[in-house]
Amino acid sequence: MGFAHSSPIFCYSYYAMNISNILSVLNSGVKDRIFPGAALSVSIDGFSAHKIAVGNFTYDEKSPIVSVSTIFDIASVTKTIVATAALKLLDLGKINLESAIGEYLLQIANTDVGKRITVWNLLTHTSSINVRMSHLAGDAISRGAFFKVLAEYNTKLEPGAEVNYANANTFLLGEIITAVSGVPLDVFIKREVTEPLQMVDTNYVPSPDIIERIAPTEIEDGVTIQGIVHDPSARGIGGIAGHAGIFSTISDLNNFLTMWTEDGVFNGKKVLAKDTVDLALTNQTPSLNKSSGLGWHLDNPDYLGHLMPSRTFFHPGFTGTIIAGNISRKCKVAFLSNCTFPHRENHHIKNEFLKKLFDAVFS
Repeated sequence: MGFAHSSPIFCYSYYAMNISNILSVLNSGVKDRIFPGAALSVSIDGFSAHKIAVGNFTYDEKSPIVSVSTIFDIASVTKTIVATAALKLLDLGKINLESAIGEYLLQIANTDVGKRITVWNLLTHTSSINVRMSHLAGDAISRGAFFKVLAEYNTKLEPGAEVNYANANTFLLGEIITAVSGVPLDVFIKREVTEPLQMVDTNYVPSPDIIERIAPTEIEDGVTIQGIVHDPSARGIGGIAGHAGIFSTISDLNNFLTMWTEDGVFNGKKVLAKDTVDLALTNQTPSLNKSSGLGWHLDNPDYLGHLMPSRTFFHPGFTGTIIAGNISRKCKVAFLSNCTFPHRENHHIKNEFLKKLFDAVFS
């Protein structure tokens, strides 16, 4: 079993004990075959980020050892980066939260979806669009095909009635970013988010020369998925989408969380306006079934356990990933694993593991 630290355990007894507990939880994840390998960056109460890696790329101990620089398919954690790009457009005055999405997406401008659903609905997952993109995924589903489904969508829309998490919301957000910015989604994200945050290993569609650094996600029909997006609908449209497709490392995601916990600033440079950060991390849906910020889930014990401080913002990903932050505790957590390897059947036990992990972080 591979194991690595990026820095020595602190001599402070409280924090060292905490790291020991966290490491024990991580090792149990490998032992219990929840995932073959994982990497974690954790910072709390003002301490510098402590980075840990456990396990291997696969359950074969002869496979590559996971390190703190291993690249993972972050699955739906992609949505937080895409939401950040959309909020950048908000800062620039290019989009409005209250605007109907048809103002930006002419393909559906004259449909109920285009007229009644707002940018705010997409960011809070309150659009009521119930189209499962995974059911549309084929060998080469086109964006046009998805927009055709939306244009013909005849289920009663109730935007704002409840929080109903769906890939379609952030897919559409990505399409708005492309339409408004005039450049491809990955280009805008690189220019406005990942480069300013020095996220050097974060991108869509990894180049072949770094495949050996990427943890595999699953074996499908005898073929190992490695360096190709795991989500079938994102894969079907070329790997660049609003809802999935980004690959990253714990160090890069720590930088991302630093900006979110420091009023939108990273290394002295403003990436987002403080007012925008405050708005995004405020519960936008206090009277609905779940707490949602703008692009973030908030205060959900089903993922975060029962020791989390209030106003903890987070987002999980299907492949076994999650990032979380809390301003009052000066907390940043980036956890990446490949729990879908070799097959996704074990996925149902992931949440219990995450609760144990966050209980160890917040204890």
